[in-house]
Formats: sequence, structure tokens, C-alpha cells
Amino acid sequence: MIACVGPADLNYEESLSTLRYADHARKIKNKKYFNRDPTMVEVMALRAEIHQLLVAYSNESTSIAEV
Repeated sequence: MIACVGPADLNYEESLSTLRYADHARKIKNKKYFNRDPTMVEVMALRAEIHQLLVAYSNESTSIAEV
């Protein structure tokens, strides 16, 4: 953030207010988080499990075919 202040005595109150606002804005910290539907979380977990099982099955079927 850029705060513009003037050196004139006439603008003292406005400059002080601007500096206070800039200081306050500088202290604001944002945290990000994901809004996830519990159903979608479960679906994603099940898809990952299916993928793991398919990989395990394909590895097992190739090892049986080699014997």
C-alpha cells in the first residue's frame, strides 16, 4: 500500500489519518482455507483408493502372467 501525505500544516489531520489507516492495513494478515463439501472429500478419497487398487491389480496380473 502506498500512503500519500502532504507536508503542509493545513493537511496535518488528513495526513495523520492516512498514516494510521496505512499502518492498520499493513497489520492485516489473511489466511486461506478451502471450502470443501464433506461429500466431495469422500468421493476424492474413494477415487484415490480405486486408483491404488487398479495399480495393484495391474501389477499383480503382470506378475502372474510372467509365471
